[in-house]
Amino acid sequence: STLAPFEVSWLMPPAKAGLSMQIRAEATDVNGGTGSSEITLNGAADTSSPIVSLVTPADGFSVTDSMNVLVSIGGLDDVGVVRVETLLDGQLVATDPSPSPATGVAGGFVSHFALSPSQLTTAVHRLRARAFDAAGNVGQSPEVSFTVTADAPPSVSFAAPAPAAPFVSGTTA
Repeated sequence: STLAPFEVSWLMPPAKAGLSMQIRAEATDVNGGTGSSEITLNGAADTSSPIVSLVTPADGFSVTDSMNVLVSIGGLDDVGVVRVETLLDGQLVATDPSPSPATGVAGGFVSHFALSPSQLTTAVHRLRARAFDAAGNVGQSPEVSFTVTADAPPSVSFAAPAPAAPFVSGTTA
């Protein structure tokens, strides 16, 4: 813009407690006149835990024991998430050391993986995710339960011929 007041926005790098940063702004007008201003910002400790949620599977989901289960995790953090862990029945089953940023969402992240049939028994299972930020804060998702059932064998029947129907050797119907 060419009209005052002037503004600029930018994303500050993660701050460390006890560190300070000086920011200086300078402007020059069309006649060569300049003006400037300077401020000092002091870093504060990051004490906010990431917000994390299991996107899939949905609570109450049911799957057969021959299928993979897609696990999708998403969330937000004010500074950035450095690791996501997934727990199945309280045991760590997956770690994503570099979750992807969520497109168009400042501080957002996503992580995906699949639970294979070899990791699951026919039972009700509990799933939970944890997200860790660079300051060591940990966020935990609400627990999701899903059920794994035995895969039923296929059903086979004849449409024709009818049971005990006569047949002639060497012919086709």
